[in-house]
Amino acid sequence: FPVEKLSQFESTNPSYRILKPWWDVLTDYLSAVVLIIALSAGAMQVLQGHLICLPAAECNFNSNNVSHHSRNGSIPVSTSFVRTNRSFCQKYYASAKNDSRMTIIALTKLEDRRQYDFVDAQCGQEAVHWFASYLPFILFLQAVILVIVDNFWLKFPKTSSTMDHFIKLVLECFNSPGTCLHVSNVLWGTRISELDAESNATEDIEQGTGERDMLLRNSVQIPSTSALELSEAIKAKTLCEKIRHFQKDVEHQNHQFLVGIYLAQAVMQCVFSLASLIVNSCFYSSVRSRVDCDVGDIGGAIYGHYDYFKCSYAIAVYFRLTLNIFYVLITPYFLLCVIISAWTLSKFKKPFSFEEIAKKFDTGALKLADVKEVNGDLAFMLHLLNKYNKLYLYRFAVFLSQKNEKNLKDFILLKKWSLDKLKRMTTENGTKLNLEGLPGIPMAIFQLSKLKSLTLEDCTLTEEDFVSMAWQTLKLRSLSLVRCRLESIPTAIFQNFEYLETLDLSHNRITSVPENIADLRYLHTLNIVGNKVTEGLEHIVKIDRLRKLDVDQTIDSQMSEEVKNKLEGVINRVGLLRFSPP
Repeated sequence: FPVEKLSQFESTNPSYRILKPWWDVLTDYLSAVVLIIALSAGAMQVLQGHLICLPAAECNFNSNNVSHHSRNGSIPVSTSFVRTNRSFCQKYYASAKNDSRMTIIALTKLEDRRQYDFVDAQCGQEAVHWFASYLPFILFLQAVILVIVDNFWLKFPKTSSTMDHFIKLVLECFNSPGTCLHVSNVLWGTRISELDAESNATEDIEQGTGERDMLLRNSVQIPSTSALELSEAIKAKTLCEKIRHFQKDVEHQNHQFLVGIYLAQAVMQCVFSLASLIVNSCFYSSVRSRVDCDVGDIGGAIYGHYDYFKCSYAIAVYFRLTLNIFYVLITPYFLLCVIISAWTLSKFKKPFSFEEIAKKFDTGALKLADVKEVNGDLAFMLHLLNKYNKLYLYRFAVFLSQKNEKNLKDFILLKKWSLDKLKRMTTENGTKLNLEGLPGIPMAIFQLSKLKSLTLEDCTLTEEDFVSMAWQTLKLRSLSLVRCRLESIPTAIFQNFEYLETLDLSHNRITSVPENIADLRYLHTLNIVGNKVTEGLEHIVKIDRLRKLDVDQTIDSQMSEEVKNKLEGVINRVGLLRFSPP
């Protein structure tokens, strides 16, 4: 049998080892050993599995007379054989008398070799118990079932594809070099060196938001040797995005498909191993090395009146040893499967927390406190990864951290949008700047002291991009955030732009106007076209100097009558109102 054909049932991907705790490794080895033993038993049966049978007669000596009665009625004796071969038993009378035995099983021989072959074949089929005859095949079948079930979850398409994706991300995180200077500064918490030759800044980039912003504001230029560093930072940022998308796909509170398959596999392992243990134990006694065979029951007697034979089944000794080894292997296998089932049940709907990892690996510069608990199949895979190696889990958590991803994004923007580049893009003597399609806000913008008007279009912005301390350095009169995917009006605008006159928030995802919009005392133009604002419209009336309000009919159609009445009050208060078409 080509054993290599069974390799397709094993976990062919070597990287699967990171999702195999110690108990899975042990069950793999135990099932493999059982398979080898089954194949060895089959080979031994091919070489030495034949019966050796000889004709036999029971000679019962009572008062020097030969009797044809069988001993204890358990051994059939051919009546015709005894009657026609009375002299046969007389040969053993002396030996029986000397050792006080009244019954002797006498063995004789056949006349032709083909008769031996026939008897061996017939007795092998009829006299040997079926369990002893097919024991190698039974053990082989049991071993194959264990091997297949043991790696079923690694072969099932839906679970294997999810694990393949997860393993690739984990290995990519683990093998991420993070050795270049600025990526190390941002990602691994090392010191900044030579970021700005003129400022000689050596402060740690993770010392706090204020110190980081001051450092970025004091930097004037980026070294010319930053191309490789930028490429490494981009790769790390891309990896963070891939992990975030993967987490969104597989992390569901009620989605427990992978852990369900793993639990079902463990239960099947328990059932099959226990069933194998019971079956083999029940038929253990049927594997005997001596077999009695009566060919009279299968069609008549051999020429010479031989119908009863004594057979030797030498392979039975090896089969008994094989079964004993099987018991030694299958018993711990069953216990391990019970442990696996119990552990899986304990983790079935338990979220995974990075608190322990954060305490163990927190460097002071690289924080993992912002990494939230994960649920669903992702949590279960992290539980398995934690059992394999906590360092893999730590590297994965680094790229799962939103704070670290934000630092990487700021780092990339700082590299791509240097102060000199932004100065060249400004107009009207450095007071106006328009930027499009950015994933964030370059920190070098806050070094433009003359900037009065800032326009960001088609950018991807969040509340974290509006760091209060950084925005304090600007004295803007006009701010436009158009199609920037904002879900709310950033609070930094109200806190830092007291003299803001024009605010354009059109075509975002804003649903409410906060009450502190009244802090913009000098605001006279407000544009909220393209949003779905349904709350807080009454706060607009508190802006004393508002002269122009741009809204669309979509907002008007979604407002309740009460809000419309309040808006009418605003219209009367403002005095100048222009409705933009939807």
